[in-house]
Parts: sequence; C-alpha cells; structure tokens
Amino acid sequence: MIFVGTVAEAGDRMPPIHWGRVGDPIKPSINDHYAFSKVAAERLLIESGLKYWAVLRQTGMFSSRMAGVESGIIFHNCLDNVLEYVSDEDTAVLMRRICTAAPEEFWGHVYNIGGGSGCRMSFFALLKEMLRRIGIHDLSSVFDANWFALRNFHGQYYLDSDKLENLFHFRRHDMNYFFELYEKKLGFTKTLARMISGTGWGRKWIASILRKRFQKAAYGEFGTMHYLETDQLDYIELLFISRENWARIPALEEFDHFSDWDRVIHIDHGYDESKPEWELALADLQQAAAFAAAIAFRK
Repeated sequence: MIFVGTVAEAGDRMPPIHWGRVGDPIKPSINDHYAFSKVAAERLLIESGLKYWAVLRQTGMFSSRMAGVESGIIFHNCLDNVLEYVSDEDTAVLMRRICTAAPEEFWGHVYNIGGGSGCRMSFFALLKEMLRRIGIHDLSSVFDANWFALRNFHGQYYLDSDKLENLFHFRRHDMNYFFELYEKKLGFTKTLARMISGTGWGRKWIASILRKRFQKAAYGEFGTMHYLETDQLDYIELLFISRENWARIPALEEFDHFSDWDRVIHIDHGYDESKPEWELALADLQQAAAFAAAIAFRK
C-alpha cells in the first residue's frame, strides 16, 4: 500500500527554516483542508498494522498544467518561499519502479519526493526566470510586492529526498524542464513577445499586458488583494498578520530578499539520531514522543 502525501503537511517553512526532512513537525497551513486530509489518512496507514506500506510526500510537481496557472492562489505563495520541485515524468518513473522493484528495506517508512539540488528555487527566482524568457527583466513592471502573502503557505528544500533517488534512480530533470514546458505552452506568443520586448516601448507594452492579467488574478476570487479590498480580516491576518503590516511591504525593487539559502537549521527530533534504525529501542521512541508533545503543547 502506497499513500501519496504532500509537502503541504509541513506547512509554512519560510527561511531561515527552509530546509526540512521527515520527522519535522506536521503543521499544515491554516485553512489547508487538503493537507489536513492527507495527515489524517497518512496516520491511518501508519497505524494500520500492514507490513508493506509506505508514504510518499509529493512536492510541487512540474507539468504543462502548472506552466499555465493564473489563479489568485498564485499570490498565496510568498516571494521568498522555496520548493524543491520534481517533474511529472520523474514522479511517474518513481511510482512505476516502486510498483515493480521495491526492495524490502523500502517498506514501513515515510519519504519526501524531491528532484534534488537542480530543482530547488525560490518563488521570486522562478517568476524572474519565467519573465526573463520572454524578454522582461523588471519584475516590478508586472507585479507589486504587496500582492504576495507573507506567510501561511508551504514549501521547503529537502535534506532527505536523496533516499528515494538512491533506491530507485528516477531523477532526470532539473528546473529547465519546467521552463521548457512554459515556453512550449506559450508557443508563438513567446517568439512574438521576445521580438517586441527587444525595444523599450515593446517591453513596456508586453509588461502592461501581463500586469493586467496578473492583477485580475490578484483581485479575483482567492486573490490576496480581493481579501484586502473586501476587508476579510480572517484572511488578511492569515496572510499578512494585519492590514498595517501589509501596508509596510516595500516596493518590489526595494524588497529585502533572503539570500543565505545554503544555511541549514536542523529541527531537533528529540532522540539520539546517531543510532542506526535497528538499534532504536522503546525508550528512544518514548523520548521522541515526549519531545514532540512538549513542542506541540507549549505556550
């Protein structure tokens, strides 16, 4: 029995705690009912008593569908949020190899599916590269920084996604796979945009068209600006802490981006992790459980 979970189970992992692994706290973002359902189902499987089970927590997956998303949900993502993506094809290869050749040591564990170092990128860098490929180099001509939430999304770089790669050798793609899908999705529009954006007036014209499209999403259903415009305090507090805090977000060209991406802050799991798995005893499990409970219920 293979259960597919989600990176969203770990919730908001904004820098500097943007590196994560299995065993870190499970804390879906508020109102993320999809993630809540995954947590509940995952626990049922782990406690089911089945011998041959595994949980695979799926990260953000590159696909042609992702390349065309223009929903207001885009702006729930934070500019300095990160994800270690994986391609749809690599994920499919992984699933097939698990179904046909999973070794005994694979079973009875939870894993993070990730594409590795070549698939790690912040959301700001992703947007920047997408626009660069059509000749737009100034993000502020298309987006406002205060359209993007400050918290309550999900995403992380993985410290342990190589475990699945070492078992099944499924990775073939990096970030270029997504950008190629994006360019294919654009078709002739990409060629035309690059031709027109070769001049100053052309860049401004293309940027203004894109800005109108994304502004419509930001102010539309599920858009962050829609919540502000309609004074939906529950969502404003979730995404920005307060309206006053939102008002202090600087312009995009003045935004203070995080930069120390390689720095890893490990989250303690409450037991001696230097022990090999086969040496762990009941006392170790009790210690880890007590540690986790103390964190969960502390005020």
